[in-house]
Amino acid sequence: MITVGLRKGRRVSERPRVAVERSNRKVDSPFKSPYAGFVNLQIPPELEAKLTRLATETARTVDEVALDLLASSMDHDGWFRREVEKGRVSAREGRLIDQDEVASRIGRRYGY
Repeated sequence: MITVGLRKGRRVSERPRVAVERSNRKVDSPFKSPYAGFVNLQIPPELEAKLTRLATETARTVDEVALDLLASSMDHDGWFRREVEKGRVSAREGRLIDQDEVASRIGRRYGY
């Protein structure tokens, strides 16, 4: 099992900052921990093998592959949720299509 460190939306050169309360005034200071700003994921061996193979095939690191896949998945999830909400709004407004029309559209689109 491997651990992939994922940086939370920061450039490599950026250091996370925290507001520290001192004598009733806030002072920005960087975290002292070298792990600040990272999320650790435990990757099962079968997924590790797939990530490693894909990284090798694409000349990237396992971390780069994992970050690309995670970003892509998050983008798709956001798109999917927006599309579902559009459908829910349409349904609430009474803009519905009956089952026969849905089947007909699918048939035309995919040649059934």
